[in-house]
Amino acid sequence: MPPARARGAAPGGAYALAGNPAAPAGVLLRLPALNDRSITYRLSYHPALPGEVAEAMLTHPERWVRHRLGESFTAAPELRARLLDGPASDAMAVAIGPNPYRIRAPLLPAAGGRPRPAGPGLLELLADPGTEMAAAANPALPPAEMAVLPDRQGIPR
Repeated sequence: MPPARARGAAPGGAYALAGNPAAPAGVLLRLPALNDRSITYRLSYHPALPGEVAEAMLTHPERWVRHRLGESFTAAPELRARLLDGPASDAMAVAIGPNPYRIRAPLLPAAGGRPRPAGPGLLELLADPGTEMAAAANPALPPAEMAVLPDRQGIPR
């Protein structure tokens, strides 16, 4: 079990990974276990939310996690429609629909549309608690490093 945290005090690296478009599905699947609303909110607006992560959020026992998918404009309409088969409160989340004012700007292409390769500087930034969040959000972070970050923060598998 992860250490107790104050509400809204999400671990920076986990929060950053929730929005990283290059984060592997296996890493993203571990994030809802934190039961942190800011991380789940960010995860629901992930620019390329993998199907298995969306499915885990759709079947999550906590209503507020399912509602995040109902509010997300990045969730597939078919996925949001499946919420209609659940409790009335889930149907209400679908009826309210996505918030059009939560639109995120797309990432700017780097080096001709490809992420810059991760150099030793990026890994050093990841090791420093002060810059960990920015490094974890970088799509050039190697997937192996992304997979280790939740372990370092005590996020359960």
